[in-house]
Amino acid sequence: MDARTEYELGGEHDSAGRPAEAVPHYERALELGLPDELLPGCLLQLGSTLRNLGRVDEALALFDDGLEQFPDHVSLRLFRAFALADLGREREALVDVLNLARTRIDAPEVQRYARSLENYTRELA
Repeated sequence: MDARTEYELGGEHDSAGRPAEAVPHYERALELGLPDELLPGCLLQLGSTLRNLGRVDEALALFDDGLEQFPDHVSLRLFRAFALADLGREREALVDVLNLARTRIDAPEVQRYARSLENYTRELA
């Protein structure tokens, strides 16, 4: 089977409520080498599935690896925040989400207070 098919099978198992069966498909997809346009989605789905299975440390490591490769991927960062919170690192999760909101939300009311938001977020960290 090719990487794309393995990835899709993982997604099918997840959607059907069989996360434990999804994991090996996602892992094989990564081993076989997914194209860059599918890779972040696979990392996110595998990480989320691991988190849901209680394998939170593994999920966080996967999200971190994904963000090293795709630092601007918003969903990877958001799902990473869930893993941080599960590990009792809520403050770190909040800082990440606030930084993401401050830098990625292009609303005038956010931009107007960008400096204050940055300073307050730095104080939280």
